[in-house]
Amino acid sequence: LAAVAATPAHAQDAPHPDPAGAAASWLADQAAGDHFEFNGAPDVSATLDSLIGLMAARVGGDQVQSSLEWLNEPDVLNAYVYPGGEGPEDAPIALGAAGKIMYVVVTAGGDPADFGGVKLAEEVTAAPAEGLDGSALSWAALGLSRTEEGVSEEITAALLAAQCGDGGFSFSASENGDCASDPDTTGLAVAALTALGEDGAEARESALRWLQDGQGEDGS
Repeated sequence: LAAVAATPAHAQDAPHPDPAGAAASWLADQAAGDHFEFNGAPDVSATLDSLIGLMAARVGGDQVQSSLEWLNEPDVLNAYVYPGGEGPEDAPIALGAAGKIMYVVVTAGGDPADFGGVKLAEEVTAAPAEGLDGSALSWAALGLSRTEEGVSEEITAALLAAQCGDGGFSFSASENGDCASDPDTTGLAVAALTALGEDGAEARESALRWLQDGQGEDGS
């Protein structure tokens, strides 16, 4: 502890010449074999977030493949997309979780029609979407946007209906007219609305205005 306290803090003198590549390389080093962990335990959502980062930076192809194989295991996949059950017989599919899986699978070149024995695109399209929160609907839309059929009319309508009166989106489903916008969900919704094209253009502009109005002078 004394040695650490005596060491002066190091400030980076200049921006890294390849910040995305450096961040992705660091990220790949954090993998626990074929998956990523959160609080010391294997975590599907953390793995998906990590794969999105690696693919965006176009690095870590071996890690992406290894993690996709882990996600493809029925025990791993079913617990994530059918929370509360072991499969479609026990619980309905979770649209947000399934959409996020689909987004990663398709981005990596996989098949959303049959991944780990789950017909992701078909089940997400068929599942009821009314009343879900902005995060779940955004991931469902983003996942379907990567398929040939595109985003279903029901998901599109539900996402647009989930927008709060101030233009933002909420992580919690609106109840009794209460809708508390937050930047995390709104940022994700902007990505989903962008994927909708013209159908989401007006809502996207409102969401962007809400984000810009809430931005601090330091950029946060």
